[in-house]
Amino acid sequence: MNCPVSFFFFILVFWVRQLREESNKVHNAELKLFLEVERGLDLRPIAPPGKTKEDILLFFKLYDPEKEQLCYVGRLFVKSTGNPMEYLAKLNKMAGYDPDEEIKLYELQDGDIVCFQKSHTVESAKQYRYPDVPSFLDYVHNRRQPKPQPIKYHGIDHLVDMLIHYNQTSDILYYEVLNIPLPELQCLKTSKVAVHHAIKDEVSILINFLSHS
Repeated sequence: MNCPVSFFFFILVFWVRQLREESNKVHNAELKLFLEVERGLDLRPIAPPGKTKEDILLFFKLYDPEKEQLCYVGRLFVKSTGNPMEYLAKLNKMAGYDPDEEIKLYELQDGDIVCFQKSHTVESAKQYRYPDVPSFLDYVHNRRQPKPQPIKYHGIDHLVDMLIHYNQTSDILYYEVLNIPLPELQCLKTSKVAVHHAIKDEVSILINFLSHS
């Protein structure tokens, strides 16, 4: 059944307005939305299929360990009591795989997004840095974070050790330009002073370096 375009976009604008109001109640942040519209042969929007209480809308992302990419490939209405194997052929079609390709599914914390990938043997997985979805997401989570503790002078044996973070090799190196040599800085005593604003609830932390003598 086709929806009139004007009615379709009226519902869309109303829904976006409601979503923005709910979002602003939590935090005042930029709201980004991505719209996926299914169209018929006449290029007019098609109404979503009828939905019951047992139907769940899931979004699927495909992980490619060779390219180290996690990309959105589609969505499906599934039954809450259904078997994931019932949707195997549809997921393989989304990914461009053979209908009987063996895949692995990973559910993210929010429950609405499911990641999947081709199944690999233990031996074949060794050729990839991040062979599965959990290891890749762990890398993405930690790759822009600096090490919790700075590297001490003569604290490493090889330069490559500067890029190892949580047993993973990062491609980002955080550094700070010092106004004194690092060996001298490490010999100083650190003193932190908390400065409280007289009117606002702001606290500034000042770090002073003192000599041990």
